[in-house]
Amino acid sequence: MKALNDNAHPLESLLQQHCPNGVEFKPLGEVIERVRRKVKNLNNVNVYSVSNSQGLILSTDFRDRKLYSEDISNYTLIQKGEFAYNPARLNIGSIAFLTDEVGAVSPMYVVFKIDEKSLNQKFLFYFLKSPTTLRKIVSLTETGARFRFDFKRWEKFPIPLPPLEIQSKIVEILDTFTELEAELEARLKQYHYYRNKLLSHDELENRTAKSRNDSDPATLVPYVRLGEACEILDNLRKPITKSKRTQGIYPYYGANGIQDYVNEYIFDGDFLLMGEDGSVINKDNSPVLNWVSGKFWVNNHAHILKEKSNTTNLRFVFFYLQTCDVSSIVRGVPPKINQQNLKTIQIPLPPLAVQNEIVELLDKFDTLTNDLTSGIPAEIEARKKQYEYYRERLLSFIAKD
Repeated sequence: MKALNDNAHPLESLLQQHCPNGVEFKPLGEVIERVRRKVKNLNNVNVYSVSNSQGLILSTDFRDRKLYSEDISNYTLIQKGEFAYNPARLNIGSIAFLTDEVGAVSPMYVVFKIDEKSLNQKFLFYFLKSPTTLRKIVSLTETGARFRFDFKRWEKFPIPLPPLEIQSKIVEILDTFTELEAELEARLKQYHYYRNKLLSHDELENRTAKSRNDSDPATLVPYVRLGEACEILDNLRKPITKSKRTQGIYPYYGANGIQDYVNEYIFDGDFLLMGEDGSVINKDNSPVLNWVSGKFWVNNHAHILKEKSNTTNLRFVFFYLQTCDVSSIVRGVPPKINQQNLKTIQIPLPPLAVQNEIVELLDKFDTLTNDLTSGIPAEIEARKKQYEYYRERLLSFIAKD
């Protein structure tokens, strides 16, 4: 295994100590054993399915319980620490081990247990899920044949078997990255929950009620069309073909963000951009948005919004639109949100003081989560890259002579 960095890594010392001449490779089939035990008459056994992204998950979490509650006597009984995989989907990582005490899996899955005297369970898991291993698995499929990796194939599938101490150290390092990424993902979900709660109808009404006289007959939180609250400045857009752009310091925006930098600008101030065509919708069906401050240029693939009056905080509109499902107004191929449909989006318009209060709170979180250099998404991406790098390096061994 090559050095992980310029300094001595703990694993290097362990490898030099335990296997100075390289690591032993064996066919995986020699250190695993297939499990064929059936559920038979056992009652109250949880049924699991193998997911390539979530591991072994309860089948009832995403399927109708009736599919599994009538007769599972022919299902395979799987015990804690044993592996199950889908032979038709192993090429995309559909393999996992059971962390609960006992369960059952469909006969479509292959179950096996490991020789714990020579193999660490999580070391094997990380090894089998690595892109290098998955490519090797795919390469063993006959040309033109439908992919299927039967248990017998493991008999000729080589795996590095460093001493258990080294396997455990590798697992410890990779677990750390996995836990950090999970923590960051959880923090991001907390932010989204907090943002959505602050912008919910009930929360807006509660804050509005506290900010004014109860005898005021006006609706607490009126809803208006986006076209009533914001001015659409699309008529000021000027696309420039790439060959005619002169490089400069001013951002040149398109539907999903900065496309280039040019030497002139047509806008100066705080504006909200929403993708018009191409990249217009996120995975959660919210619109693709960009908050822009300062001098910039924009082409004709992004709508340009500015508040119409002092009753609207444009930043409030920006945050609220992040919670909106706009899939119903997306049209055509490529996807497009035309200006007419854009103007019909309904948004709440509480008093300006309430809008300002919510913006102040969300700005603090937005800085943390969405800043391109220090926010949580960037940190998650960095951790993923670190994890992938270390996983490949830590699982790359030199074979023993």
